[in-house]
Amino acid sequence: MKNKKRRFVKSLLSVAFLLIVSLLGTFVLSSCDNIDFDSILNDIFADEEGKDSLYDEVPVASGNLNIHFIDVGQADCTLLMTENANMLIDTGDLDDTYTEKIISYLKAQGVNKLDYLVLTHPDSDHIGGAPEIINEFEVVNCILPDFAKTTKIYENTLEALEDNEVNVIEGKSGESFGFGDTLCNMLAPVGAMNTSNNSSVVIKLTHGENTFMFVGDAEEESEEKILETYNASDLKSDFLKAGHHGSSTSSTVEFLDAVSPTYAYIPCGKDNKYGHPHNETIDKFEDRGIEYYRADINGTLIVVSDGSKLTLTPEKP
Repeated sequence: MKNKKRRFVKSLLSVAFLLIVSLLGTFVLSSCDNIDFDSILNDIFADEEGKDSLYDEVPVASGNLNIHFIDVGQADCTLLMTENANMLIDTGDLDDTYTEKIISYLKAQGVNKLDYLVLTHPDSDHIGGAPEIINEFEVVNCILPDFAKTTKIYENTLEALEDNEVNVIEGKSGESFGFGDTLCNMLAPVGAMNTSNNSSVVIKLTHGENTFMFVGDAEEESEEKILETYNASDLKSDFLKAGHHGSSTSSTVEFLDAVSPTYAYIPCGKDNKYGHPHNETIDKFEDRGIEYYRADINGTLIVVSDGSKLTLTPEKP
């Protein structure tokens, strides 16, 4: 895998600020629309490093893998823990209450270091707590897609990565990395995508005989590209973190049939304005006998893999 160390040029933000001030005659930066995030992102992925920590094959499952699907309402956050490594996939929304919950939850699990922070895509309900979490914990590597978004929370996230000297890796199809005694294969994004959701980093994680699919907010377009790129045997997973909070724009029939999960978790807020999860998605799950859990009903879900079987414990059975 091309593990690319970012060269984030912090002074570029200052230059952009001064340029705006001189042109507009103001002394307050009220918008980040004029910051060239695409150029900054290209700088982040500029340097290539070695593969020392990567696996080419699935390692032997020497201990348990604990996966905590943390209830953060209408947002996304998942903590993965092996005996000697921690990974966080997404960081909830801009709501400080949830950010504090995530930080407290991680500390309660004894986490003080994140070997990997995966920000599947730059929407605020997936990176909302990122700056605080990056500043609070030692973050070694951050994986994010090559898709920029001109928002303040995205700008703050990049600044936090720079300030804390985090190694940034481009998330894209065909790459893999080792996490503890697991193998993580990145299946998407497949090429350049036009929307934030479809730029989501999709990861299939293998722990012994157990497999998990984390899809961010990938929608139909991304699912189709994944199906075109990989065989169904590559996609088969025991557990699916449902795409886009259970929206009907994700979890197509073809994708669900290829992944063919036994279990699924739907991150969604109670009485959310989007109507997630949509009835069409629930019907697909039920038609296929998929045992699903919902954040709005079941709260946080803890899944333990011993390499051969799974144990699921919902906060609210």
